[in-house]
Amino acid sequence: MDVIANVPGVSEIANYVITFIKGQIGYISSYQENLQKLITEVQTLKDTQDGVQHRVVEAERNGDKIENIVQNWLKNANEIVAAANKVIDVEGDRWCLGQYCPYLWTRCQLSKSFEKMTKEISDVKEKGKFDSISYRDAPDVTITPFSRGYEALESRTSMLNEIKEILKDPKMYMIGVHGMGGVGKTTLVNELAWQVKKDGLFVAVAIANITNSPNVKRIQGQIADALLDRKLEKETEGGRATELRQRIKKQEKVLIILDDIWSELDLTEVGIPFGDEHNGCKLVITSREREVLIKMDTQKDFNLTALLEEDSWNLFQKIAGNVVNEVSIKPIAEEVAKCCAGLPLLITAVSKGLKKKEVHAWRVALKQLKEFKHKELENNVYPALKLSYDFLDTEELKSLFLFIGSFGLNEIRTEDLFRCCWGLGFYGGVDKLMEARDTHYTLINELRASSLLLEGELDWVRMHDVVRDVAKSIASKSPPTDPTYPTYADQFRKCHYITSESLTEVRDDNVFSGMGEAMTLSVYKMSFTPFLPPSLNILISLRSLNLNSCILGDIRIVAELSNLEILSLAGSSIAKLPEEIKHLTRLRLLNLTHCDSLRVIPTNLLSGLMCLEELYMSGCYNIEWEVEGRKSDSNNANVRELQNLHNLTTLEISFKDTSVLPMDFQFPANLKRYDILIGSWQLFYLWYVGGLERTLKLTGNWWTSRSLFNTVEELSFAELKGVKDLYDLDVEGFPRLKHLYIQDNYELLHLINPRRLVNPHSAFLNLETLVLDDLCKMEEICHGPMQTQSFAKLKVIKVTSCDGLKNLFLYSLTGNLPQLRQMQISNCRGMTEIIAMERQEDRKELQQIVLPELHSVTLQGLPELQSFYCSVTVDQVNPSGQNNTLTLFNQQVVTPKLETLELYDMNLCKIWDDKLPVVSCFQNLTSLIVYDCNRLISLFPSGVSEALVKLERVNIYQCKRMKAIFAQKEVNISELNNIIIICNCFKNI
Repeated sequence: MDVIANVPGVSEIANYVITFIKGQIGYISSYQENLQKLITEVQTLKDTQDGVQHRVVEAERNGDKIENIVQNWLKNANEIVAAANKVIDVEGDRWCLGQYCPYLWTRCQLSKSFEKMTKEISDVKEKGKFDSISYRDAPDVTITPFSRGYEALESRTSMLNEIKEILKDPKMYMIGVHGMGGVGKTTLVNELAWQVKKDGLFVAVAIANITNSPNVKRIQGQIADALLDRKLEKETEGGRATELRQRIKKQEKVLIILDDIWSELDLTEVGIPFGDEHNGCKLVITSREREVLIKMDTQKDFNLTALLEEDSWNLFQKIAGNVVNEVSIKPIAEEVAKCCAGLPLLITAVSKGLKKKEVHAWRVALKQLKEFKHKELENNVYPALKLSYDFLDTEELKSLFLFIGSFGLNEIRTEDLFRCCWGLGFYGGVDKLMEARDTHYTLINELRASSLLLEGELDWVRMHDVVRDVAKSIASKSPPTDPTYPTYADQFRKCHYITSESLTEVRDDNVFSGMGEAMTLSVYKMSFTPFLPPSLNILISLRSLNLNSCILGDIRIVAELSNLEILSLAGSSIAKLPEEIKHLTRLRLLNLTHCDSLRVIPTNLLSGLMCLEELYMSGCYNIEWEVEGRKSDSNNANVRELQNLHNLTTLEISFKDTSVLPMDFQFPANLKRYDILIGSWQLFYLWYVGGLERTLKLTGNWWTSRSLFNTVEELSFAELKGVKDLYDLDVEGFPRLKHLYIQDNYELLHLINPRRLVNPHSAFLNLETLVLDDLCKMEEICHGPMQTQSFAKLKVIKVTSCDGLKNLFLYSLTGNLPQLRQMQISNCRGMTEIIAMERQEDRKELQQIVLPELHSVTLQGLPELQSFYCSVTVDQVNPSGQNNTLTLFNQQVVTPKLETLELYDMNLCKIWDDKLPVVSCFQNLTSLIVYDCNRLISLFPSGVSEALVKLERVNIYQCKRMKAIFAQKEVNISELNNIIIICNCFKNI
């Protein structure tokens, strides 16, 4: 042994072997420990996923865009959790039964994989700690000023330009704009915000509406919503101010607009750093009174006066249209325009009101405007807006306008307003909620069209403060002439709207005393524990009750409100619905949206609400539904109760656990509106359209519930099983479908096979968006020629990780794509061309392919791509099969409106063929990004520089052989203002 030990290297080998064996034994002995660590780490990652996803949902609800890094992280997290579960559930069961594993080597290897995967999951979890998950999209620079509500009049444009120049001065940080109500201050600063963001003067812009009753917390919230990625976390004003100040300081160039200040506002109290504290933060303040601006210590003030007569007439004429040029109307119209006193608010309201009127209506209007006198408001404001009110066609419109104006809020959600109106009996002649809601939204749009409501998001109702003052004045003096409508004093006694900026605990049992006549009650952000106040039961006439974003204990007292027709607990914390709720036999609407804590709904409660028309339960993932065939001591509801709701027309519901749905379950047949999610909701984070009435998101086998496929507008599938093409789901071809998303499927071969369809003419008639992600076996989108109507409305197509796809479309379908605007294809390793011929012999009859509306093309990671459309075969190019001149766009493809082209990790030798028609291919190109395309030598063929009249941006990264932008030396690009080149071989532009 001594001899062996003295042989050089033997002791080292022996030590290595001993160490190795110890390590393997360690893995074997630590098997259960490593497995448990993996299970724990998986659950922790799932919790992190849920937290990130909640932030994503909230950001999307606020209209924000989600950062790509966040989307990719969610997808990666979902994949690694699935892989870990497979190791835990499948591999562990296969090899190690209970606590014993008969194969020590296998046990060792599994233990290793547990440890390795635990480390990987831990790394993924750490990367999920995002400070920011979203951003506000840049303004749409294609929108015209007039469509934004701004008319580029000379006096306004010159003031706007001067303000922008002053904002560039590093010494100027606070600017004021003052002028009477209705003169256009808000419109001016909104346009300022849009322009400075578009021009890049500021990275972030926030607008806060202050009003004559400023609320510091609300102002802080408005600024935070606009500038930051999440809500302020502190509760007190001081804490929120500190938090807001710190976050603003992190922004390099910020513009904050404080609109409609009525008295001095302490900026430090709000949390706005300015001056020496933060040179990059600048403010623009608007007020009716210059004295207020003086108190705010503004450095430069602008007096926004009424429009000059010429500008007034031009604006009036543009809105009213050609009718003002008629001989009999023009002189009257000119007088009417003068009576509007140069106030854009009044000019807009009056001109819209008279737009389609005959000459006699113009004469009446002129007479009223001249004669009307009113001491409390500016002489011109009241009569002009009163005239717009008088021109409203129906008493319904007038009543709704006065009700909104007298509500006392700057803004209110359209749906909340509807529920108040329903409770008050505004739509008494309509029997169904859906019909009444349609009427409500129609009236709201008519008020917007009359300029008595501000333009904006459909989900919100906003009214200018001047218009609100007029509405209050009219309501106080002039009840509606229709005797079927109650007086406004009566209405307001019957409507109560209580809200708090932060959660407020209610301890007074008599808080609802004195509201005995109430027919609608809305309460927000209040805490009622351990039970609702006993005084609630005196509201025997209540028809609509909203307890939203509240903390709720026992709510059994609600069952005593026998006239209740609308009950909303949206966003509230409540663990159990009381069984007594089923006694609300008149209930038409029940809203439990995002009641995350809700676990128990007693059996027969839902089925007992026989009058229920609308049920909202999206985001209620923790309800413990009864599962058929599974023994349980609980007394929870079964989903089959939904089938007994024969009046149900609207359903929004989420099922995370698919086992609660029987395989033969069918949703109610009468549904007109629905948003149904079945399965793992994380899978659908990438795709969100919103605003549609019929949406399905399904995973696994839940396509077997086919009853809604013929009406669905937005459809998402994930982990689809047992389907080779969508004929297996709907033989009609989804005739009403607008948006289709399919991801993570390993069986789907074709999207559609026309030969199998019962009615091929109806397939995808209305499809606008098509997204395919990770369909590894998909061979074709269309297995054979489609009818000419199919895909005719397609606007967006995105395809990712579909390695079996050789092409995107067949040649015969390209004539069906007149509206296609955006194309994005990435990581399809087998794709050789975007458009392909059905048969080789068809190449003899080639016709040019025109995609008339294609604006954006993004191609990434397509190593086999030869061309957008191969007009000749590879064999014709090179007998050896090696095509050395792969060109993306050849003479057979015309894209006259192409604006943006992005290429990543491609093997193309040329982007454009030298013989392409210059005007039809390059005239609208604004942006070109090329990354890691190592066979490209130049970007553009020779002779095209003069056609690139709109090119603004060229970015080139890591293209190893790239030497020039143009094949020949030529530079004449007037609009190019952004060029980034990171290429070692680059020689000239």
